[in-house]
Amino acid sequence: MEIAVVGAGIAGLLTALHLSKNRYVSRVTVFEKRPPKLFPRKHCLGIISKNTLLNTPYALRFVENSYSSLNIVFSSGLEVELIFEKNAIYKIDRVQHERFLAETLAEKGVDIVFGTEVKAIVSEGNGHTIKAGNYTRAFDRVVVAEGYPPRLSSSLGLQAHAEFLEGVQQDIYMSRGLRDSEIDRLYVFFSADFFAWFAPVSRRRAVVGVAAYSGTIEKLALCKRFFEKRLGLDIVGGEGIYGGAVLRGYPVKPVVGGVLGVGDAVACVKSFS
Repeated sequence: MEIAVVGAGIAGLLTALHLSKNRYVSRVTVFEKRPPKLFPRKHCLGIISKNTLLNTPYALRFVENSYSSLNIVFSSGLEVELIFEKNAIYKIDRVQHERFLAETLAEKGVDIVFGTEVKAIVSEGNGHTIKAGNYTRAFDRVVVAEGYPPRLSSSLGLQAHAEFLEGVQQDIYMSRGLRDSEIDRLYVFFSADFFAWFAPVSRRRAVVGVAAYSGTIEKLALCKRFFEKRLGLDIVGGEGIYGGAVLRGYPVKPVVGGVLGVGDAVACVKSFS
């Protein structure tokens, strides 16, 4: 079979890698709307469980830090600390991981068509025709791994229950190095209408982020001051703000005919979110 994968995010790349190992699949083609110079984009924190790390191809190569505890603070004043086995949670460099996956796919003969947004998929009989600008081609099966919002997925009848929040975050730098007990811990703050996180990467570098329905930039500034005061930090600089959709939900109808939805397209997201 010849299979098309729409979207070259983590879901699309891992799906294409899986398919490239299937002897019944003769060809895999990945369509990505972004040009090569904008791929991959920096948008995700990259927090995963140890089990996910060990079951995600090549992820172990791009580990930046690991955590054994999670400190949760609620706006009401309640605090909860969850203590896990050593190195139960990991942070990986998602950009480098996705870049490596794309290079590995190219070596395996998988064609990634950049700068090509799939506008429609027409199903006729057992085939599915991809339409993207001047590009038109038939495939035996299609996997939709688009990001949020899932416009193509919805037009095809794929369904999910999804709650959407806008996520923004920033890499920050501190004058005082974090202690061992601080670098080994994730911090989360919950309020009525948003939640925020502080994820140490190294002794003097961390990621601060916010997920909210609105006003994320203002809330990010507030949360930077909150974590700075709580942990006794002195934030001396930060890189550009980045982010994307933070989804909470689950698939409802992930398959329609010979079309399968994966990842954000059908709210198939990490349980940690």
